[in-house]
Amino acid sequence: MGSVSPFRRTMRRMTRALASDGMIGFMLAVVFVEATVLVLWHRQTGRGPAPIELLSFLGAGGSLMVSMYFVRRVERRPLAFAFALLSALAFHAWHVVLLWGR
Repeated sequence: MGSVSPFRRTMRRMTRALASDGMIGFMLAVVFVEATVLVLWHRQTGRGPAPIELLSFLGAGGSLMVSMYFVRRVERRPLAFAFALLSALAFHAWHVVLLWGR
């Protein structure tokens, strides 16, 4: 078996970093800041996405990120993983209903 190329080593490190708990926490924090800024901007200017549509959309993405956290712990926390996926589905369905009603 040959040695692993530098490119493959780099890709493995990047994959581990992207799947780490720290990265998931960072992404959730960014989503929270994004939601806060956009809701405040909408309240100040009246422009941009309506907060209800924004929160339904970001709720689906945030729930999927939480499920990424629990996917490696699914043997110990299967209900938390299932709840995260179900909440992502519920947020997504809510968002589709909101868009359909436009």
